[in-house]
Amino acid sequence: GMTIRRGGGGAAGVYAESSLVLSNCVITGCTNSGVYLVEGGTVQNCLISSNRSPDNAGGIGGASIVMADSQVVDNWCQNQGGGVNAEDSTFSNCLFEGNVARLDGGGLLCNGGTIEGCTLRNNRADGSQGGGGAYLAGVIVEDCTIVGNVCSNISGQAEGGGLLLWNSLALDCEVSGNYSAYGGGISCYDGVAISNCVIRYNHSNGSGGGVWMDHGGILRNSLIKDNIANGYGGGVSLYYGGQVTDCQVLGNWGIRGGGISSYHTGQVTRCVVAGNTASGSE
Repeated sequence: GMTIRRGGGGAAGVYAESSLVLSNCVITGCTNSGVYLVEGGTVQNCLISSNRSPDNAGGIGGASIVMADSQVVDNWCQNQGGGVNAEDSTFSNCLFEGNVARLDGGGLLCNGGTIEGCTLRNNRADGSQGGGGAYLAGVIVEDCTIVGNVCSNISGQAEGGGLLLWNSLALDCEVSGNYSAYGGGISCYDGVAISNCVIRYNHSNGSGGGVWMDHGGILRNSLIKDNIANGYGGGVSLYYGGQVTDCQVLGNWGIRGGGISSYHTGQVTRCVVAGNTASGSE
């Protein structure tokens, strides 16, 4: 392995235009991204920490990255993907913690790929779109823990304190203690499916304390518990469609629809909705 500290200049601390293998490395304190892999590569058992970028990808960026057993911690970027900004990439058994994006995707911004067995903790997105833990499009997220992430732009429309999902799948995940304007735990669009997840203790300044579902999607076989919305739908808010099937929606709080709210169509089937509270005032 190797250690790279305080890399800077016109490229990342580690920059490769062809496939590269990084193993047992520490990349820290670089000022134009920690790692950038133009045509992909493998990152195994590495620590990528305290790097910065004036653009995207504070920690690591590129395409076709395969990362395993690594930590991406305390990185920062001016635009999108505080920890990671990647396409068609795979992440397994990794920790993404304390990363910040001044725009969107605090921990990760990823278009295509898989994230499995990872922890996304205490990341932050400051922009108007959101994704405090991750902003994902066309991604499968499985067996992950998404906890304590924040979208700080609560006066605007920032969504998905834990996850902001487009056309993605979330399976067997725990999403807890996240915060945003809409969708404190998860905000989703365009055919998202959420299955076998635990979504609890999340908070939205607007609607959808646990989940905000916009223009369709399905939430099934999941526990939505003890979430809070300062708007509608303490547990789940359906906006222009969406389905909630075979779920337990328990002990949530909202202004209207303590458990579930629906605006312009929606479907709730075979669910237990109990112990939720609506204040009934605005």
